Amino acid sequence: DLVDRGWSNNYFNAMFSSAMMAGFFLGSLLGGMLGDKYGRKKAYQASILCFSLFSLLAALSINMWFLIFCRGAMGVGMGA
Repeated sequence: DLVDRGWSNNYFNAMFSSAMMAGFFLGSLLGGMLGDKYGRKKAYQASILCFSLFSLLAALSINMWFLIFCRGAMGVGMGA
């Protein structure tokens, strides 16, 4: 749908799909370290906050670059 509206192309779509997977990887590394340092409950709450915040920002994105960034940050929250 984003290609039809002129917001995206195939390259942006590939980056959009890959951003979440990269975020999962980084989030899994960060989530483990945060859980060890601050406790699992606080790390879990921080990951939910990260995912929620960037989900809301993604809904308000102004261009495709910002949407891809938000998608990666959402992946960090979900991976943690």
